Amino acid sequence: MTAFFDGHNDSLTREDHARFATGREGGHLDLPRMAEADMRGGIFAVFIRNPETADYQPAKSKRPGGAGPAPQLDHDYAAGASTIAAGRLAAMEAAGRMRIGRTIADIDAAAEGSPPVAV
Repeated sequence: MTAFFDGHNDSLTREDHARFATGREGGHLDLPRMAEADMRGGIFAVFIRNPETADYQPAKSKRPGGAGPAPQLDHDYAAGASTIAAGRLAAMEAAGRMRIGRTIADIDAAAEGSPPVAV
């Protein structure tokens, strides 16, 4: 079987993030599904929504990629929210369920069968 590495997911910031380790009904990624597919890791995005502009719809643009920038997000709020999301990953590492990819060796170890790696 070929091992897989996911190029992008928002699992740490989804509303149902607490079910990532045990499995969830919605979405496409959780630890049980990763194990079933022999997915050895992925890039875990930390995307912080601005609570003041939850209904923000970007204007159409002629720029490649579409819209211009979203409204500015308060730095203290963003730093706190991203720290919380990263803490979720650290807790899974402490429990032995995931490994935070700090070096290439961490990614290699995941490919060789240690817990999945998160970059």
